[in-house]
Amino acid sequence: MASPEFLQRVFARPLALGFALLLGGPLAASTGLAPPLVGFGMYVLGGLLTGVAGVVGAGLVRRAGGAWGILLGSGLLGLALVLGPAVAGGSAPPINDISTDTSDPPPIDSLRTLDGVGLDMSYDPGVAAITREAYGDVVGFTLDASPKLASDRAQRCLTDLGGRRVTGAAPPDEPGPVELLVQATFVTSVFGFHDDVVLRLRTEGRGSRVDVRSKSRDGKGDLGANAKRIRAISDCMTNEAAPG
Repeated sequence: MASPEFLQRVFARPLALGFALLLGGPLAASTGLAPPLVGFGMYVLGGLLTGVAGVVGAGLVRRAGGAWGILLGSGLLGLALVLGPAVAGGSAPPINDISTDTSDPPPIDSLRTLDGVGLDMSYDPGVAAITREAYGDVVGFTLDASPKLASDRAQRCLTDLGGRRVTGAAPPDEPGPVELLVQATFVTSVFGFHDDVVLRLRTEGRGSRVDVRSKSRDGKGDLGANAKRIRAISDCMTNEAAPG
């Protein structure tokens, strides 16, 4: 059997490469050197490589009678960094376009997004039933305010929650029911994933009906991030003091 020192040197190399990918993936994505999905892939690969090398290496070094604690700890750390978020959002379905109105979702205008001109922002009806089953609490709401006042409130909430390029349409001059759209783009801090959000404000009685849609540009799932954002927007909109 190989000596413990030899095994430690052998497994130190994939561990070092794994940690380099764990650090380099987010750095490359956040600085624009790599697309978000590429940076995320580097991160996942780094975590898995670190985990396998650390755990397997620790087992072999232990059998050879050497010190194996650092190898095992490094491996478990790598796995935790990658699998932790997945476990936390494990109950979320593999979809990334969430709307409070699944039969008539608010449209997202790619021309008003941050760096998203020309992207397909259409809604896939196939996710409607999944959305209703998984996120039954993510629903539209009403405000005791006109669409114009609700639009102002929406723009403040989106800005306060970290939205970028927050835009809202001016209300029409003609009397009658009004429909306004307020849009923003959210960018994650680590990998730079872009999620586009739109709020639709329609006249309902003396107030407004508000529906929200949040859509990720990359990947298939979102670990529940879009539903969480819609809940935060709803809480901000309904808890903000009504304009005097």
